[in-house]
Amino acid sequence: PMCVACAARGVNAVPWERRETIGLWRGFWDTSREVCFSPKAFFARPSVETLTGGPFYGVVAYTVGNMLFMLQFALLYAVAGAAVGVGTGDQALGASLGIGLGVFGCLMVPLTAVQAPVLAMFGLAFAMAGAHLSLMLMKQARGSWEDTLRGVGYANAGHLWLAVPCVGFLIAPFAVIWLEARATSAAHQTTTLAGFAAVTVWRLLLVSGSIALYVMVIALFVGAAAGAAAGAAQ
Repeated sequence: PMCVACAARGVNAVPWERRETIGLWRGFWDTSREVCFSPKAFFARPSVETLTGGPFYGVVAYTVGNMLFMLQFALLYAVAGAAVGVGTGDQALGASLGIGLGVFGCLMVPLTAVQAPVLAMFGLAFAMAGAHLSLMLMKQARGSWEDTLRGVGYANAGHLWLAVPCVGFLIAPFAVIWLEARATSAAHQTTTLAGFAAVTVWRLLLVSGSIALYVMVIALFVGAAAGAAAGAAQ
């Protein structure tokens, strides 16, 4: 890790943590670019801020990424509505559907701006707990909980890939996991493989447990329905 005192003076500091000096937009953009394209160098930088650093950036990045994603849907709705009108030969219908669906899609953007920060905070909490506890079980946890939270917060830069049309939603989840792995390995001074295991194992267990729970509930309903049918037949 680089010199903490130097970072406090602005030397090799995270751009987001210097946003009061260089501006909010530049701090956000430079940080996002560095996290996505130079994660090893970025996560070697020391933190100057705590909750207003990585976690706050993570909430903003998640919200911005999802808002840009919803803007694409607004355009898609507008084009789909216009296509219906063209297909039916009714230009008035096409214009009405295009405008109406476009407006509906645009209304989803401010709704996302309200909902996304809450989801981001829950996501950061789960990601921090899952990664840190996994490292503790592997006896690889050499950093603090705050270090883990900072890392997973900045790793949310991966959600900005949602802004890429058509394929962004396929890239973003894997980008976030990869960035979390790099962040976790740097924060705890362990290998990238250990970091990758820490951020993936808990997700696999969560998905597996959710699927198992759904299967159990469905089985109970099917069993109850079969018992009721058998009782009615008698």
